[in-house]
This record gives sequence, structure tokens and C-alpha cells, in this order.
Amino acid sequence: SAVSAKPRIVAAPEADRAPAREASAGTRAVYWSELGDFDLTPVFWGERLVPGNVVPGPAIIQVPDTTIVVHPFETARIDPYGNVLIDLGGK
Repeated sequence: SAVSAKPRIVAAPEADRAPAREASAGTRAVYWSELGDFDLTPVFWGERLVPGNVVPGPAIIQVPDTTIVVHPFETARIDPYGNVLIDLGGK
């Protein structure tokens, strides 16, 4: 076993709700079964989203180790610790 000091986790201040222009990675045509068609979907660089940003679906958030899919009628929000929380829109 090992003993170590616990790191202090600090909440970051929240920014504006809309992601900065630098967070945009463009758009991509994505088929959404909820819409029954392809939709030109915004794509975001996850590392450039900051606490307080809100990303309405449909959207794609790409980070180095995964891709986060925000379906139509859902909303993603970056919390003060950098986590992506998705509101399923009452589902």
C-alpha cells in the first residue's frame, strides 16, 4: 500500500455560455435518426471548451481520447471541473 497527499481540486470560474470561436473544429454531415436525415453538425475541440460553455445538440465534441456525441434535443455543458455534462432533454 501507499500513502500520498490528496491533490486539491480547484473549480475554475465559469465563462460565457457560448464556446469561443477557437473551439470550433468546423462542421460535418452526420445522420441523426432523431431527425431522420443528415444534418450539417458543428464539431468542437473539447480541449478548447471551458467551464460554463454550453453546446446545444446536435454536436460533436472531439478530444484526444474519445468523441462525445450530443444528440439532437440534448445539451452539453462544461462544469467548473472540466467535465462534460449532458442534459438528455427530458428523456
